[in-house]
Parts: sequence; C-alpha cells; structure tokens
Amino acid sequence: MKPVLDYVFGKKLDFETSRYLAQLAKAPALASRQKASRFLAEMREKDGPKVILGETVWGEPVEIPLTEIIRSTGLVTAGSGGGKTMFCLLILEAVLENSESGQAGFGVLDGAKFDLYLGALYLVQRRLVALSKADLRAAAKFRRRIRIIDFAAPGDVVSPFNILCPWPNADLEGFAGYQLDLLLDVLPDADGLKLAAAPLKTLVQILASPEVAMTIIDLIRCLDDEPFLDSVTARCGDRELVERLRRQLSTVSKSTLAALRRRLEVLVSSRTVARSLSCPTAPDFRAIQDAGCFLLINCAGPAVPPGVARFLNTLAVSNFCPSIYARQNPALSFLGLADEAQDLFNSSSVLREHLSDAARLSRRYGTNFVFITQNLHAAVSDARLLSLLHTNVAWSWSGRGDPADCAFLRGALPVTGRRPRPKQHPFEESTFYTAAEERTLLLEEIANLPNRTGYLWLKGRSPEAIKIRARQLDIPQGRDLEEATAAIRRDPTIGGRLSRKEYERLVAQRERRASPERGEDFGEKLAGAYRSARGRQKS
Repeated sequence: MKPVLDYVFGKKLDFETSRYLAQLAKAPALASRQKASRFLAEMREKDGPKVILGETVWGEPVEIPLTEIIRSTGLVTAGSGGGKTMFCLLILEAVLENSESGQAGFGVLDGAKFDLYLGALYLVQRRLVALSKADLRAAAKFRRRIRIIDFAAPGDVVSPFNILCPWPNADLEGFAGYQLDLLLDVLPDADGLKLAAAPLKTLVQILASPEVAMTIIDLIRCLDDEPFLDSVTARCGDRELVERLRRQLSTVSKSTLAALRRRLEVLVSSRTVARSLSCPTAPDFRAIQDAGCFLLINCAGPAVPPGVARFLNTLAVSNFCPSIYARQNPALSFLGLADEAQDLFNSSSVLREHLSDAARLSRRYGTNFVFITQNLHAAVSDARLLSLLHTNVAWSWSGRGDPADCAFLRGALPVTGRRPRPKQHPFEESTFYTAAEERTLLLEEIANLPNRTGYLWLKGRSPEAIKIRARQLDIPQGRDLEEATAAIRRDPTIGGRLSRKEYERLVAQRERRASPERGEDFGEKLAGAYRSARGRQKS
C-alpha cells in the first residue's frame, strides 16, 4: 500500500514539505516586515498633515505624521552624498505645504557647503510663487514669515546681525558677560587675553546701552582710538560705568589691547560679514519662533573664511539658544535644523553647553532640533554628551556612513535569525548567525548602503528601525540650484534684510551721532568717501 500512496501523493507531499520548511525559514523576516507594515499603517491612519519620506525596501510607502517629526529631537547621519540633505528637505517641504493650516515654523543653520540653505531657500521661493498665483493675501502673509540671514549674500544685500544689540528685556550686565564669554571662546589664543576681559565686558555693556547703541566694528575702533572712545563714552548715561572702564583700561597694557584688536579684526575680515555685524539691529529669535517664521541662516560661502564661518556658526547658535527659554507661545512648534552638527559640538565649550541644554530642555518650550552630521562620534569626544544626545533623540534616519555613528541603532536593527554563515566547503552543514552577530553585520553594512537608503527609527513608537529609500525631491542640483535661488538672494525686500543704500544711510547716521563735534555733514562725507573707495576697489 505504501508504494501506491507514495506514487499518488509523494510529489505533492515533498512540495508541501519544502514549502513549509521555506516558510519556517522566512518566518522571522516576515514577522519583522509585518510588524513594520502594521506600524506604518497606524502612522498613515493618524489625523493631521503627513510627510512622505520614501518607501520601504519591499515597496510600501513611508508616510509619517508631521507632528512626530517637528515636535521631537531628531538625528540624521550619513556621509557626503548619502542623502541626509535631501531627507531633511522632505520635512521642510511638508512644513511649507501645510503652512496655511499649520503655523509651525523652522530654522535652518548651514555653516559648511550651504546646500541645505539653498535647498530650503528654493522650497520657500517655490511655495511663495505658488501662493502668489493662487491667493495674493496668503502669499503676503507667507512672505512676512520669511527671515533670511545670509552672511555670504551678494554685495547689494545686507543681513543685520549686531551682536551688541541686546535681546528684548535683557539685563545689560548679564548680556555683556554672555557676549564676552562668546568672544573669548571663539578668539584664537584667547587665554593670553584674559587680562583684557574686564574692560572688554564693560565696553560691551556701554556700547550695548540704548543711548550709545553701537556695534563690534565700533568696539574694535575703541581699542586704539582714544578720541573716538571719548566721544562714545560721553554719550553713556552711567558715569560710574564709564569711570570703571577708565580704571580697567589703565591696568591693561597697550600691547594686550592691540593683540585683542587684531584677533577681533579676524572675525570681521570678510566684507559681507563686517557689513552684517555693523548694522544697528539684530534678529529677534524669540519673536521669530513665536510667529512660526521660516528662518534661513547661511554662514558659509566663497567670501567667508572657514574660521570666520565657525565663528558665525557659534554666534548664531549662542544667540538663538537663550531665546528658546523666553518663548511666549510654546504651543507653536518650531524645528531647528543644524547642518554639519559635528562642527558645532566640536567648536567650543560654550556651544556644547548650549546644545546640551537645548537637547534636554527645549522641547518644553515648543522648539526642537534636528542634528545633521557626518561624523558625530568622532567629533564629540565627551562620552557623556554623546550619551545625552542619543538619549534625548526621539527619531533618527541613518544613511551610508560611519557605523560608529549608528551604534545606538544596534538593538533596533531588524534581524531574521536565519542569516547563514559562509560555508568552508560545499558539504558542510548549514549554520546561522546569532541575533547579536547579525546585528553586528547589519551595523557594519551601513557603511555601504546605497545613496538615499537608510534606517528610520521612531523611538517609543516602533521597537525596530525600518530600512527605507528616501523619496527623490524635484529640486535643482549644484550650480543650477544656485542660479534658481539667485533672485531671492539678491532681493532685500524679502527676509527682513537691508539694501546696500539703506545700510550706508544707517552707517552714516550712526557716525554722525558718534562724532557730533565734526559737524552735521560728517556722516554724509563718510558715506561718500566709503562709496568712492568701494568704486575704486571695483575698478
């Protein structure tokens, strides 16, 4: 009887057995995929605007509620060309497309290649053009939300950023001490200038007072121009503060003051940077966040030396972070994206403290950060700070890059438990890697992922990271992107910037106030001399 049964059912039984064993082998992988699919389905069913980040490796769309991204701290890691800029632009595109229904704002800080800045600027410009065609009132409202600080802007546009302009309701003495710490932290060889710290703080306090209201350019001039210093202090209403400055300056050698001046002059060696820092006003970062503005800051460019770009990075972050804790409308979400974050964490102790505090505390005030980096592990030598950052990150996307930067993902990488070990010879029995060994292999393989492919992990929402391919955004690249954004970069009427003509008028006005003994027309003469000198340089 058995031979008859084998003849009738044998082939089918062998087929079903093989299929069952194959399903058993694939069961862990299928279970992981089903778990990811259920999670993505839950995300798609949630109310509110979504951001389409891409699709999974098995072709399922990855659509995440925008609030999951903008209301928590994020980390985006990938090597050059790995797709981290494109991934972040997808988030910004979703914020802009929902700008009428949702008032969330964002800030972009770019201090290296300015790819993120130009990409964000292009998306803002594209949205403004679309609104202008559909609804002029909505376009006007959108336009008022744009704020641009471009330290490498074309010559006819100036972004005001007077670092001696106090924050709203700031205590002048505390503000002066804060800015002094910033300057001494970024100046080269600042340890040798500690003797000048006291008079420098007092001078900053005098220049920042409402009746004086001057800039770092004037501060540099005060260090070796006594008649100018006399004219400045004569305007200060606090005579006790002026006398303190005189006593402090008498204890500091002229060589120390000269060394301080030389180091400060390095920070304004770029003409575009000097113009920004010599403006009478500064951005109100607290109001920008509370109004849900679209803030774009560029610190890099051909005319900005790398050392000055690092100073501007530090300057922008150090002035932005204190404004978070003064917010009056924390219910309105604001997302700050910092490109090349490894440079920020590695630049200065003051900046590391600011970023550490922001990662821990800013969520309470409605502001969150996305740190975009290539080599965070190598840049942050402080293991405590690195652990603090990974602890407070609520979501991450990890593309091709250094596996050490993705070590926090190890426990979340999806494993099958059925990954075969290599065989030494054809007849060797098949064996499989353990789950820990498979996670180690997956972590190492991150270094060879294709462009725009990486692991998305929403901590607290999904126990496992999901391997996805980021969506390709329809946006120009390289030189084409620069040309596409040239018009908005050169338009001083957009973004709260000044034209060169307005800037020169304000400079002349300030000089006239600072030097009244030279006559009413001194400002006009100075402006004329400046324009003549600029004309000679161009010719």
